[in-house]
Amino acid sequence: MAFTSGSPGSSLEIGIALVLQDRFSNQAREASNTIRKLHNDAKMAVDANLNAGIGVANTMTSIADNAFSVLSASVVAGAEFIDTMTTVGAITQATESQMRELRDIAQTLGLESMFNSQEIASGMKYLAMAGNDFNEVTQMIRGAVMVAGASGMEIGGKGGAADIITNVMRTFRQEGERASVVVGDQMTKAALSANISMIDLAESIKYAGADMVTLNQTLPQTMAMIGTLGNAGIQASMAGTAISNMARYLNKSIADPNFKGGKALASIGLSPEDFLDTTGSIIDLGDALEKIKIATQDMNASQRNLIMNQIFGVRGMRAAVAMMNDLEGYRELLNKIQNESSGTASEMMDKRMSSLAGRLDAMVNSFENLATTFATSVTPVLGPIFDAVGYVMGILRNILATPVLGTFIAGFTTLGVLAGVVFPRIIKFWASIKLLRNDSQISMANFFAILRGGWRGAAMDATRYMAIEKALIKQRRGGIAADGVLASAQAALSGGAVVAGVSKTRNGRYRDETTSRFIKKTEAQRRLSSATSADIERALTGRPKPNISSTAGRIGKGILSMGKGLLGFLGGPWGFAIITIASLIPSLIGAIRGNKEETTRNTEATSNLTKRYDSLKTEAEAARLTKQNNQPTTQDLIDAIRFWATMLDKNNGKPINITLNVDGKKAIQETIDNNQEDINLNTGIK
Repeated sequence: MAFTSGSPGSSLEIGIALVLQDRFSNQAREASNTIRKLHNDAKMAVDANLNAGIGVANTMTSIADNAFSVLSASVVAGAEFIDTMTTVGAITQATESQMRELRDIAQTLGLESMFNSQEIASGMKYLAMAGNDFNEVTQMIRGAVMVAGASGMEIGGKGGAADIITNVMRTFRQEGERASVVVGDQMTKAALSANISMIDLAESIKYAGADMVTLNQTLPQTMAMIGTLGNAGIQASMAGTAISNMARYLNKSIADPNFKGGKALASIGLSPEDFLDTTGSIIDLGDALEKIKIATQDMNASQRNLIMNQIFGVRGMRAAVAMMNDLEGYRELLNKIQNESSGTASEMMDKRMSSLAGRLDAMVNSFENLATTFATSVTPVLGPIFDAVGYVMGILRNILATPVLGTFIAGFTTLGVLAGVVFPRIIKFWASIKLLRNDSQISMANFFAILRGGWRGAAMDATRYMAIEKALIKQRRGGIAADGVLASAQAALSGGAVVAGVSKTRNGRYRDETTSRFIKKTEAQRRLSSATSADIERALTGRPKPNISSTAGRIGKGILSMGKGLLGFLGGPWGFAIITIASLIPSLIGAIRGNKEETTRNTEATSNLTKRYDSLKTEAEAARLTKQNNQPTTQDLIDAIRFWATMLDKNNGKPINITLNVDGKKAIQETIDNNQEDINLNTGIK
């Protein structure tokens, strides 16, 4: 920049040529953006590959975990089945080929019934424990499975179908390849045709079976009597006990004429021959009871009760009376058991297995059979591994059994495990407290920032900015006509700032902030002219720092100290809750009072900033296209302005002529009078 000035009494000429040119920043910025984009693209590609690898690994891990779980369950289930079948083989002294046959039967019946192979193996175990050999187990297990399936019982365990079938067959000496199936069908028919369950039937047979066998009463006859009593409400052990007493007392009355029962039979016209068949055995108890019923039918109730009590006893009388009252039902049930029971259990089983539930059981059992077969096949592989692990565990056990070394290892291991359990939790707790404290402090800082700058500073800073921006816009449009420092200071005062200890009231009066007294305009301008750029910058960005040595400064320090203490308290856990609630208060107050005017000003300030940015961008682009001859600096312009401002003071208040040439053309020519308060510049730029 080149400038010339005349004598102090004549004129001052300043030539200004500003050229802004930046040919590197845009290209550098574009190159940087391109490099950053390439980096991000490469990073995204690498991340995508890593994420894909992680996804594949997670999928494979999940598949492997599921497969391992299935294999583990298969091995455990198969191991239990193998153990049960090994017990069966040990009890029955079965050979290896017989063991394979037993396993095949168990798995085959598992597919034909709702029981899995392990449950059927348990049934075989109870059959073997009852003294049955290999052949008897293979013959009886099918009947037990059919009975259990038809009646809904368990096949194995104490009181299961296998246990009941064994007991009944042993009691009534039922033998043969098909005996278990026949007994199973008869028991199933009896339980399904009367008001009794399979458990009730088995319990009654347990109490009455011995006397029935001694008197040559068959299993169907016994079950028919049990069913008849069950329809009368006498069930389970009570029915078995009543039938046993009835048969025992009737036999004594027939065999001993001197017994009171024998005398009672003679009194109603019946002899022992009326109750015995050609072999000397008692006839069907149903037929014997019918003869006694006919003989006493003409008696009154008291006489009949006395005769029944003498013949059957108190407990036996219960079964005798119930039978006499339903002899027709007894014979009908006996006919069903003897003549209509064949295939009953298997028929019931087939119906249950044809349902959805039965088919689901068959499918599940097929998986279970697969698991047991897998476990059997993998035994040669897993056996040595398990043996090796057991051997290692044995060595470790021996080491731990050592008095000193074992105690040290056990104690160290225990402390290490406890440390691994406790220390991570302590670290997690400590980190959580620190995180909570940090969050609380940050929230507190944000809270005070909102209180201090959000509500008080936003509107004030926006107003100050608008005033300064308007002043600068006027200077740009009209040119430079006064001291730059003084103009900037005046603009800062208009925005409500304090410059060089001077402030300006709304009515235009100047005040000394140090003494709080009003001063003259000339004194204010003198102070403002002596202000530095740092003073103006501090005035534009905020209020000047307080004088700590003054009373107000000391009060400020005290308040600051109290604020720090309060911040420390509110930064803790209690403060976190207070901050959370208190942070909502300003928003509520602002919503009630409304901030329409401040919002409008802030919006206007933002809009002006945008316009200012566009203007600077346009000016920079225009300057880039100009020549780069004699590029001036900002300091040159400031020195020139200060020069003619100083000349104005030295001219003793006389007018001074100022001419500004821009790019060699006369731009501004003005006569400046020291007494002028406002200066209007006329530009001649074309």
